[in-house]
Amino acid sequence: MADRAFHLGLALPHVQRIGVGQMNEDARGWALSAEEALKVPDFTSRGHDRKKVSLYSSIVMAECARQTDTASRYLTSLPQQISGEPKLVSTLEVYLEQNQRRRRTALVPGIPPNTLNCRIERIESLLGASLDDVGWISKLDIAFKLRRSMLADC
Repeated sequence: MADRAFHLGLALPHVQRIGVGQMNEDARGWALSAEEALKVPDFTSRGHDRKKVSLYSSIVMAECARQTDTASRYLTSLPQQISGEPKLVSTLEVYLEQNQRRRRTALVPGIPPNTLNCRIERIESLLGASLDDVGWISKLDIAFKLRRSMLADC
């Protein structure tokens, strides 16, 4: 399905983004698939380096967290803990988008690698986190997906 959506996007250059929901059966299930597909663009980045087709499966955990008040409050508090330093927020967002690759992260905002390392250390210090820990990366990834979704709702 993702491959077909990708080719559809190529054939229709005026379409900017495509969301794909999970496969469901019967009329009620198809409506649910469409609803899921419509949620995907709100969770995904609008940057020029992002793919045109996004899958609901890539945001399902963030969507589940958004439906639970306590989880949502906790996860949205994570970016807020570093929001006093906007460069840290943007650095962490790019770091997550670049799959924790420091060299690629440094290239996007054009910052020296040593500055990036200092920012990552500062983020870890403020959050009490380790960005080498997959658990923290998962939480932060979901937190930033929720953040993008909330900004899109405004």
